[in-house]
Amino acid sequence: MFKRKNIVSFFLVGNLLAVPFFETQEVLARVETEVETQYVSPEFNIFLQIDENAPQTQNEISFDIIDKATQSVVYSYRSDDTDHQPIELFAGEYIFRLYDGGSFQREGQIIKPYQVQIGKENQGEAEELAANPGEIVELADQSTVYDFIFTIDESQFDFSPVFDIYLVGDQVQNPQAPEIESMPEDGSQETETSEATSIEETSQASPEEITEESQADFQVEVYDQDQMPVEGVKIQLTNTEEPQANQELISDENGIAQASEIPAGNYQYQVVETPETHSAEGTVLDAQIIAGEENRQVIGITKLAQVGQMSIQITDKQGQPIDQAEVQAGDQTYTSNADGYILIDSLPVGNYDVTLLSVPGEEKIDGNVQNVEVIDQQTVELTFEVDNTTTTLETTTTEEPTTTTEEPTTTTEEPTTTTEEPTTTTEEPTTTTEEPKAVLNIKVQDQNAEPVEDASLLLVNKETGQEQEIVTNSEGMATANNLALGSYQYQVSQAPEGYIAEGTLLDVAVDQEEPELQVVTIQKEATVGQVSIAVSDSQGQGLGQVQLQVGDISVETDEAGIALIEEMPIGEYLVKIVAVPEGYRLDQISPEKIEVKANQKTDLTYQLEEIKTTEQPTTTAEPTTTTEITTTQEPTTKEPTTTTVAETTKEQTTTSQITTTVTEESKVPERVFKDLEHGGEVLLTQSDAKKVAKVLIQNVAIDAANLPAALKGKDYVAYQVKAFDKDGNEITLENPTLIKLPTRPINSQVEAVKIKGLQVEPLKIRVNQQTASIDSQGLGMIALVYGDAKSDQTTTSTSQTQEDGKTVVVKKSTDRKEADKGNLPTAGETTSKVIYLIAGVLVVGGTLLITLRKRNQDQDK
Repeated sequence: MFKRKNIVSFFLVGNLLAVPFFETQEVLARVETEVETQYVSPEFNIFLQIDENAPQTQNEISFDIIDKATQSVVYSYRSDDTDHQPIELFAGEYIFRLYDGGSFQREGQIIKPYQVQIGKENQGEAEELAANPGEIVELADQSTVYDFIFTIDESQFDFSPVFDIYLVGDQVQNPQAPEIESMPEDGSQETETSEATSIEETSQASPEEITEESQADFQVEVYDQDQMPVEGVKIQLTNTEEPQANQELISDENGIAQASEIPAGNYQYQVVETPETHSAEGTVLDAQIIAGEENRQVIGITKLAQVGQMSIQITDKQGQPIDQAEVQAGDQTYTSNADGYILIDSLPVGNYDVTLLSVPGEEKIDGNVQNVEVIDQQTVELTFEVDNTTTTLETTTTEEPTTTTEEPTTTTEEPTTTTEEPTTTTEEPTTTTEEPKAVLNIKVQDQNAEPVEDASLLLVNKETGQEQEIVTNSEGMATANNLALGSYQYQVSQAPEGYIAEGTLLDVAVDQEEPELQVVTIQKEATVGQVSIAVSDSQGQGLGQVQLQVGDISVETDEAGIALIEEMPIGEYLVKIVAVPEGYRLDQISPEKIEVKANQKTDLTYQLEEIKTTEQPTTTAEPTTTTEITTTQEPTTKEPTTTTVAETTKEQTTTSQITTTVTEESKVPERVFKDLEHGGEVLLTQSDAKKVAKVLIQNVAIDAANLPAALKGKDYVAYQVKAFDKDGNEITLENPTLIKLPTRPINSQVEAVKIKGLQVEPLKIRVNQQTASIDSQGLGMIALVYGDAKSDQTTTSTSQTQEDGKTVVVKKSTDRKEADKGNLPTAGETTSKVIYLIAGVLVVGGTLLITLRKRNQDQDK
């Protein structure tokens, strides 16, 4: 039995224990909250059957997992990426999107979904059949993908689901998949009815339940390929949860169609009707409409070309058709057929001067120009009537009769009358027709089969010696008309600037009215030269693995220390050393300018000095007029590196000095510049980080004149990434850098490029959780390319819209540990501290109890 003081002591010990107990409860509650946010790692297997044999497992696949509610990519898997992260999905509804380079076509068959079987990890057989096997869909960028919608719920946290997806060709007679014993005879799932019922109950919300907070406005902007707004476009808007509740929107004069105060949720929209002057494919597009936000989409449709037809007939005065007559309409020349007709289809509307150029057998044609107007979707007809024959008219010659009468004589003889019958001579009319004429076409091309314009050819008739000069057009074609049949020779008499012609005589037999096309090849003068760069050490031995930049081309020396560019376009370039092997100096010398000339070799020579413990080398480079650069080094002691570049020419000598301190450090990114608010991150090497005070990441717009050809017609977002020193001066970094940028909610594979003037350099990119990790050599302008910017593509550039004009300033942290400071401790760290506290209190309390008990025993005694 405890005495009073024992009870008091126990009460004190209880109070001491109560403090850690309540703290423990708080920690356990926090741990329990964290445990509730569990995730699973589902597995996806793809099986393909294109014949009557068993389906084959597809190992080389690429897919994304997309959050259906936010349309954002939460996981990406690429078959060629060696760094595969595990899938971690929380409770929610997702889309499994499978990409295929063959557009889901194999051996002339169209691939279609067959079944999706669902099982559990480490379990041989599937347990259930998915209600929907997925579908093959075409995205807004016209890429074809397979989409399968699935749900992760709390019941799956005890195991990771396995999805076996079976795809078959449309010509397969007997699709195969493992049988599921628990599946009902009708092949349906009991859950299908319950899920449908649940969805129906959820969607049947009364009008009173739709408050102003759950309503939103939705706007669609319609443009054609010329970025002009289109009026009168009818758009159907459908709530996916209530498909029967459709709305029809019509774009106004600004191309805007708007729906006001509609329930927030998931919708689909498509163009169902366009004006007669435009067309649209009617692709069904998805949109998530969120209350309180700007819900804006853009649709591109096609403006139809306004064209008409022109029908031309050429006849003689007797109405007979004339074949092989040449007519020019606009800049094109056309030839009549055997019926004397020329039909010109798809001719842009407008006024045209139509000229009859030639008719077989006629040297001169009068009144051969007519002006006509081509009207949209109409045919304009005109006729040329010519006389293409020479006729000798009928000539008739008639002699007058001669009568002789003798006077009567005394003999009284009767007078004798002699009369000559008149003689009439009539010449039959004679018709002379010209001999048939021919048209000879000659094409002039270069050694790359590219057409050559403005090349002059001399054509000679071998029988008569008659010469004719013809000139090629923009398509490299030259035409000789009205040629008499016979043997000819031709040659390129004058080549345009930049081309060389040998002037060889070539024979051609013109024995029909349309001889075969003749092709002549001339040589285009070389527009490339060679660049040879030799790098050696201080002993003159060739030094390999030296990386150099010549203009936009990166090269590396071989074991002999030689880097050779066989075909370098002529022009002026900057050459600089980017990286050297470990143990050698990398002096930051200003780039050297070289000129590459056609069919000539430009040589450069560099000599590098090894890094010494107590010495810093002084480098003197003296390029001569042959652009050969000789580099020698002299060591100094305890002084920063001094680089002197002396350029010598025949006329003058220019000397420039650059002072820089070089410290050899790791090229591996070790310093982090992080922006927690916007998600931008730059990882720099230790040597670069010492120079940098801050990094600037800015979304930029590129005007059309400075847009590289590789980005024209592409959907992209460009970022300018710069580094500044503590004085605010921009500095250039050349070492390997890891840049992390936020991406859009993408629906296809994104690419990254570095923009260098009008050229681009592909960069390695990995995308995970809407963050693009990009490997780059230094900083600069980076573009994320989301695919082709098609005319009917719906642009949902949320990230770009929100970031336009904003500048992200990333503060410097000393290292990764410093970058991670400020994060809350994990539950494990807090739990460890509490356990130590509880243990200490229990030891003190136990000691007190033992002491009190011993004291009571002594008192009893």
